[in-house]
Amino acid sequence: MEQTFLEIFSSYIGIISGLAAAGGLIFTGFTFHRDNLTRQGQVASDLVRDLKSLDQRLVDIKTEERKISHEEYNMKFNTWKSIFFNEMEWIAFLISTNRINDKQIISFFKPMFMTIVEKRFYQGDLISDEDRKNPKKYLYIKQLYDKIKDP
Repeated sequence: MEQTFLEIFSSYIGIISGLAAAGGLIFTGFTFHRDNLTRQGQVASDLVRDLKSLDQRLVDIKTEERKISHEEYNMKFNTWKSIFFNEMEWIAFLISTNRINDKQIISFFKPMFMTIVEKRFYQGDLISDEDRKNPKKYLYIKQLYDKIKDP
């Protein structure tokens, strides 16, 4: 049985349109992947900005220490401490739950996270022993620290 030109042409068009649809799906997947990386980068940028802002806030509090009452200083410092460790908990949560899973972003945060947790959480007196030992407090900081420390 002989095929007409239209039947052959129609078959080629079907093959070409199938390939174009597959290409479109691949391109869409690539676009979603790049968009996800861009969002993770923006979140990481926001976290770094927030940490810098918190560091500046601590400098301001320390500068005011002699100008304000001891109670006011303690209140400001405790507020700073709470916000700071909540920010660290948020970073640990985002990484632990794979909301941030880009290896380059994680490797950027890893040394900073480890230094802060070791010096301000475990070795420093910013966190009480009771809070350090409480399994419900700062859960993600502790989990991520342990995961990074003993891979």
